[in-house]
Amino acid sequence: MTMRHILLGSTALLGLGLAVAPAPAFAQAEPAMVKPSGALDINLAGFVRFEVNVAEDDFIDRGYAFETDSEFHVNARGIADASGIEYGATIEFEADEFATNNVDETWIFFKGGWGEVRAGDEDGAADNMKVISSSVAAGTGGLDGDLINLGPRIGPTNSSDATKIIYYSPTIAGFKVGVSFTPDSGSKGNISPDNNGNVENWVEAGLTWGGDFGGFNILAGAVGSFGSGEDGGGEDVSSYHGGVKVGFGGFNVAGHIGHDDNGTETDYFGIGVGYGFGPLNVSAEYGYADPDGGDDVSFYVVSADTGLMPGVALRGDVGYSDSDAADGVAGVIRVDVAF
Repeated sequence: MTMRHILLGSTALLGLGLAVAPAPAFAQAEPAMVKPSGALDINLAGFVRFEVNVAEDDFIDRGYAFETDSEFHVNARGIADASGIEYGATIEFEADEFATNNVDETWIFFKGGWGEVRAGDEDGAADNMKVISSSVAAGTGGLDGDLINLGPRIGPTNSSDATKIIYYSPTIAGFKVGVSFTPDSGSKGNISPDNNGNVENWVEAGLTWGGDFGGFNILAGAVGSFGSGEDGGGEDVSSYHGGVKVGFGGFNVAGHIGHDDNGTETDYFGIGVGYGFGPLNVSAEYGYADPDGGDDVSFYVVSADTGLMPGVALRGDVGYSDSDAADGVAGVIRVDVAF
């Protein structure tokens, strides 16, 4: 079977799923709520995803592969009667058979009129506050989704889930500020040596503004990410990124531009447009990256998703990358069950 037949078949399958989807829109099932003996409410939630990947390259020798992505979340939440401070903790368990690091994120928080503090293994301010073209993407996330052989630069290098402390300000006149500090990018709840090539003293910061103007819903943001490379081969990180998202009617448009330096300097940008009608969402994105000393590359992705029944959604993306070095084609179809 040729890759063209695989991609055509995958696209047809996605189209069939969209065509037969019933009218009710996708809705996540209400998570279970358990009241423990203490002061916190326990919220149980999660998801199981099954997807089919196809690719025109050597990453998958047979041209297609199956994959799962499963998580179980435990969220503890409470409010102190005396102060009104919200507080709690989140643990996200990885539940796939291949997973060896069985916890994705684990963090505590305290929130009041002064803002919110989070501490633990959680994404930093640069990642959580960035506005990107994929903010409007349907499917599995467009450029930021599950296409396996497309790797566009869509945001600054960040500390991912390394152990950190984060502060988010309250929203004032539409503005919100966030800043996070990661002592060592190799720390995932443990103490990591400071001479093994990670990034240390990593600071991420973000500023967003959101509001309505003349019938348009606008979200704009700028983030930065800065860290020092450790002994042992670590590279300094210095990244800047800005983006904006505009919604009007059923349309959403978003774009971003940035410069990233983590040993290799890369200029990048992206633009996307999405539209939703009834249970169906569709989007198209274009991304571009120009690494210093490397080939520039363009990325094109079209995506769609629809609700099949409460808690169940069908999602898909088809993408193409174009550079002087090589071209790549990929597709993915995913079924999500959220609970």
